[in-house]
Amino acid sequence: TVRQKLSPKPNPPDDNLTIAGTFTPSMKHLPCAIAVFKKTHRAASLRFLSAEKARVEQWLHDGKADIAIIQSSTQCIDLVMEEFLEDSLTFFVLPTHPLAKKKRLGLHHLENIPLVMRDGQGASAKLIKELERLGITPNIALRCATPNAVKAAVKRKMGVGILFSGPISEELQRDDFITLKFPGLNHVVRVQSYIVYSKKRPLSPIAADFLRLLQSRKKPRHIPIEPIRPKTS
Repeated sequence: TVRQKLSPKPNPPDDNLTIAGTFTPSMKHLPCAIAVFKKTHRAASLRFLSAEKARVEQWLHDGKADIAIIQSSTQCIDLVMEEFLEDSLTFFVLPTHPLAKKKRLGLHHLENIPLVMRDGQGASAKLIKELERLGITPNIALRCATPNAVKAAVKRKMGVGILFSGPISEELQRDDFITLKFPGLNHVVRVQSYIVYSKKRPLSPIAADFLRLLQSRKKPRHIPIEPIRPKTS
């Protein structure tokens, strides 16, 4: 009929792909991967979702997402988990912050300054626990739900931000933020991200193609671990 000729046909199920990610992979890794994938799968209908890890895991469990990248390992036994890339937590401030002008920084500089970090029990929380183990009492000024909220707080001079490097890469290139490096935390601030998908449902052909693309983008490398010692009184 005329209506059938004029109305576009919906994509067949095998051409639909829902990709998900936690916040940092969604800003740093997935947009580029999706753009590359779309060049070779022009007819595909892609959907891109982003949320905290628990919600991404639930999407995979419920079949609302086909494949995802999460920033840290999962405890869900019904998900396949493959190592992807390593990222690092970054302390960052405005260029006008007093610590930005110091040539050498030590862990003692973290005792009194206000910190702005993500809420939850992820990598930032593990970093705080490590600081406490070393005898440092962190001053958590603000806990935020999203990376953008952390960046906004730092721009308003509320403290030193803690985020993965991906969400602040553009600001670092423009010199809007300055990174701070504290010796002895190298082993704590590096975190492995993972590709995850369901064990119970086989990947569709298009999801398998996207998995192969992600696997081709992995760059394993050896990172030396710095020995650190607890603070002595």
